[in-house]
Amino acid sequence: MNLEAAIKHFSPKCLMISDSSRATASAALTGTDVMAALGMAQARAELGFALFFAKHMKDRQSRDKAVKLLAQIAMKIAPVTIGKVAGRRMAKAMLILCGQAVEVYCRTADDPHVRCPQCKGRRKVAAIALANGGGVVCDYALMGLAEGQFSEPEERECPRCHGSGLKASPSSRAYRAINALLPELPQRTWSLNWKPLYDELLSRCEAEESQADAQFMKITRNDTMAA
Repeated sequence: MNLEAAIKHFSPKCLMISDSSRATASAALTGTDVMAALGMAQARAELGFALFFAKHMKDRQSRDKAVKLLAQIAMKIAPVTIGKVAGRRMAKAMLILCGQAVEVYCRTADDPHVRCPQCKGRRKVAAIALANGGGVVCDYALMGLAEGQFSEPEERECPRCHGSGLKASPSSRAYRAINALLPELPQRTWSLNWKPLYDELLSRCEAEESQADAQFMKITRNDTMAA
């Protein structure tokens, strides 16, 4: 069982928790089993779990926890050049930078404000839409085919969002947040030293959530095998 499947155990629309004896399939895990597995996995991947609940459950407390944990990592991996610029404001700067990274990472396509304008958050678009969007007219007659044959057009990955379903989020917003704390920070210095750290923190978020998911699947797999 992965983390997204675990959420369904606690969703009012698909609640399937019972006190019946467990079978050997992960689908038969009880609510108690899932809660215990979540607790064990969280102890092993604290940041990943905080990010997961912040992103998928929109939990504010988890979001704040994720920012603090990520800031601890940022303090360790930040280049010396960043520390020299930030000085005594380093800890605050890392909290701001991590706050921006977590906010971007936790965006999901269920929020209309961040959906990709081309695929509307679906992550895919019909092949005919791609052709028309690129200025190419699909002429069924020239293809020797009837229009009715395209009742279910092929879907492809959205070329605008590359399958994320989300609008692009430029790092300029993160720069403005840091610049409010460090008004002496020029754009060039941000691009050379700070932006690479910001990008690394975004990648770290993805890796940490993947680790949390892997830990949870490992625990639930072992749990069901032992049943």
